Amino acid sequence: MSTLNSPFVGIDVGKSQLDAAIHEDPKNFPFPHTSEGLANLLAWIQDLSPTLIAVEATGGYEHTLVRLLCQAGF
Repeated sequence: MSTLNSPFVGIDVGKSQLDAAIHEDPKNFPFPHTSEGLANLLAWIQDLSPTLIAVEATGGYEHTLVRLLCQAGF
């Protein structure tokens, strides 16, 4: 976990997988690009309370994730 109180999160969006990363943390946090994976990713992000979330625009595969993030208040 990042040592930042409110970290920056980046999400690499793929057709079958979402790879999340926290700024200054060398680990990658993979989530399947499924309904369950999106729910787990959102729960993980909510626990972090990030300052910023950057989402890669990948041919429309990001639309559901962005919608869910907006609905969750991010």
